[in-house]
Amino acid sequence: MAIWTWKQHDTWPPGFAVLEAPNEEGVLGPIDLTTAVSVKIVAREKSAKDPTSPLFKVNVTVVSAPDGRIKYTPLAAHTETVGELSIEFEIDWGSGRIQTVPSTGYEAIDITDDLG
Repeated sequence: MAIWTWKQHDTWPPGFAVLEAPNEEGVLGPIDLTTAVSVKIVAREKSAKDPTSPLFKVNVTVVSAPDGRIKYTPLAAHTETVGELSIEFEIDWGSGRIQTVPSTGYEAIDITDDLG
């Protein structure tokens, strides 16, 4: 199931999400992004022939760092291609430490065709 759905070429409204990972006890919870250097969304077409080549990789806005809450506002180029996009988030903790969320599999964005 997609976490966000937009019509083709839409750039509004933004999508919000909470980035989560298991804690030391294995309980899934929000990631505290307070010390993160940056958070990026990475997307590719689900049916892409080259899975290593992202469609886009851009910064998202951290809305509430302690709660792991982020906001992504798509550009028209991000919603140009109709279909499902596989996405993940890359958290840069500095000193070369990168964390990818989700750690297995992908989230999804659905882009549906518009009439105009």
